[in-house]
Amino acid sequence: MIPPEQRAQRSVDRLDSIVKLTADQKLKVQALALTKFQKLDAIHEKYKDQKDKHKEMRAEAEPVRKQFRDGVKALLTPDQIKKVREH
Repeated sequence: MIPPEQRAQRSVDRLDSIVKLTADQKLKVQALALTKFQKLDAIHEKYKDQKDKHKEMRAEAEPVRKQFRDGVKALLTPDQIKKVREH
């Protein structure tokens, strides 16, 4: 599995390619993404031997993803948000 730090950096790079993040935004998005991936990894680990619990796993993961999206949205300018939506 790819380490959470690498996945977080990919998220930053992907978003930066769309909206050209500032250095400060990159650091903050990196922190949000790292937290997201660490939490998701913990959820996946919790359910790894329980294939029948896929719905429960997804339900537990969704608030983590939403928290990340909301956090990123709060960091972006209105113009950046528009670019993300158009992408």
